[in-house]
Amino acid sequence: MPNDTLAQAVDTLSAINKVTNAGTVHVANATSVDAALVGWTRAPMASLNMGTVAASLGTTWISVWEFVNLITNKPSPSDPTTWDWTPAIAGAQAEARSMAKAAYGGYGVSFTAGIYPVTRIIHYSGTPLQGMGSANTFLPALPFDPANGKPYGMLELAPGVVQGAHISGITFCGSPSYVYGTPAVNPNQWGFYCHAQYDASYVEGGFWHSNLIDVCFWNFKKGIWSRGGYTQANSKRPHQWINFSGVQVEVQDGGEPWLFTGQHGQISVRGGHGKSISSAVVKRALYSVKVAVDPDPSTTAYQGINGESTSDVSGVGNATRAGHNIIFSDGFSFQGSQKGLWVNGPARNITSDGCWYETLAQAVTMVGDGSISLSNNHFANAGIGTTAGGLPGTGYIVTLGAKGQIDWGPGNVVEGSYDHLVSNTSSGANECNGINWWGCLRTDATGPTVLPALPQKSPAMDASGNIDMGTHRFGTIAPNADRTVRLSHISSNLLPGQTLVLRATTGPVTIKSAAGSNMITGTGRDITIPVGGIATFLRIQPYVAGAEFLLQSVSAHTASAVPTDGFYYTQGHVIENIATAAGVPDRWKCTTSGLAGTTAVFKAAAVLT
Repeated sequence: MPNDTLAQAVDTLSAINKVTNAGTVHVANATSVDAALVGWTRAPMASLNMGTVAASLGTTWISVWEFVNLITNKPSPSDPTTWDWTPAIAGAQAEARSMAKAAYGGYGVSFTAGIYPVTRIIHYSGTPLQGMGSANTFLPALPFDPANGKPYGMLELAPGVVQGAHISGITFCGSPSYVYGTPAVNPNQWGFYCHAQYDASYVEGGFWHSNLIDVCFWNFKKGIWSRGGYTQANSKRPHQWINFSGVQVEVQDGGEPWLFTGQHGQISVRGGHGKSISSAVVKRALYSVKVAVDPDPSTTAYQGINGESTSDVSGVGNATRAGHNIIFSDGFSFQGSQKGLWVNGPARNITSDGCWYETLAQAVTMVGDGSISLSNNHFANAGIGTTAGGLPGTGYIVTLGAKGQIDWGPGNVVEGSYDHLVSNTSSGANECNGINWWGCLRTDATGPTVLPALPQKSPAMDASGNIDMGTHRFGTIAPNADRTVRLSHISSNLLPGQTLVLRATTGPVTIKSAAGSNMITGTGRDITIPVGGIATFLRIQPYVAGAEFLLQSVSAHTASAVPTDGFYYTQGHVIENIATAAGVPDRWKCTTSGLAGTTAVFKAAAVLT
């Protein structure tokens, strides 16, 4: 063998031994400095001959160890766990982006098991980040404070659409140690500030078609802020088709685990949890998960943070967007916070299916005009006011605001202690779309089935005899101050085939069956619901003029004497006499409509013998 060939072989073997037998620092040096000695350079996949070892190496993920030569901040040169790995990560990302030829990339950045301190990482489209598992790859925070003072995170989105940018097997730590409770290095830093930003042409932006799997955010004061587009005027900055699977967020005292604001669609949050790690009751997080409208640009609407400037895009108005189609499932845990799932309308189609709620003052809260669907969830000590520093008796499993809607589906189980199942269900506090009870609940896993108190709506009848029931199926109704006003029109969001039940409270209510009414009594005449009586209607035709409700049944009226109460009774109304005795009428019939005691005329029927 010629001497130069032999020397080259010796050098090659030396480099291979350095890679396979030396420590991590030598591995890095061998990878970044001596890669040429083993005949390995990266090449685009399309040009590779997969029959060679070099070609196989060229198709692997790009390791951050290939770019250790870019690291300049090395407090302890022999200990990589003290280095600032931010430049090496940026170098690996740049290499991956240069090798990728498609929108969804084809190359990603990999981390071996170990500790990689960083200041901030910008997350790019088509450039996944992959560790060796959240229990093996740790990225602790280094001191960092952006000059602009705006919200910032250890992990942030690049401008434009960021898609195919998966993250897996990594724990991001807000402190030097992943031990729970270690103080955060940067108190105002989010673990992941997922902020949708426009591209250079102001066309679109946002986080699309990406997965976070087996990822943790520990010891930050603030966990994940998923911040989508914020206006109706421009809808091209959504976060959409995102899967958070097994993502665990545990924050410091008074922190915020999960926050979704602005435009979202098709978001799945499976497994994982949102949790406050503080043992002190009054220091627990305000919520485990909050879904809300983005801060208004013109006001300081969110913990001292303004919304984005409306000058970002000409003609864009103030914040009006909120999340739609966000699903929490597969055992996701709302835990150890003051409030579990907190949703602010107009967020809609928020679903919790198969989740766990524990040690909360308020488990589920719907504020504003929005909707939440609950099914197959487990509530354990999830409505105790004192668990969040509140007063005894202030806890709720479900809290509902004006115009909100909550569907309580099948399979929900309530165990342990709670102050109240539902927030105030009185008529005054329940003028809203309401709670639809599709399923029962159990007080414990084996105990008897308990039906909750049925929320009702008590709409006021206007001067034209109209009432608005929203989506309620049950309501109480009182006569109008003008006793001659009859119930003429029911506004309702019920669908054909659904039933509506009305109960007359302080006096009888007469249903109008004539022109101008959207109800059919089935008799061709007006029908009076007696005080305390029930009338059941079937919805037969939605949202059009004409007949919409068919009267199915009405309670019988019983009394011991002809009424003189001054309320309105319709012609043909029958009162059964309960004071049965020989020589008295068995019932009375109203022969002239009017007010009892003045204009109404009642005549006795057959005399009992």
